[in-house]
Amino acid sequence: MTGVAFRIDAMDGAARSGEIATARIRTPAFMPVGTAGTVKAMYRIRLVTLART
Repeated sequence: MTGVAFRIDAMDGAARSGEIATARIRTPAFMPVGTAGTVKAMYRIRLVTLART
């Protein structure tokens, strides 16, 4: 497989749920998204632990 493919499964307003297909990343994958404030409120070890799951 080359490149990236994205399929939208559902939409609710501006929110969407779907599947990303790539040659290197298996999905579903945990992708942490947060504001600077939410990340600052967490201990570094917790972020590392979440990233590894």
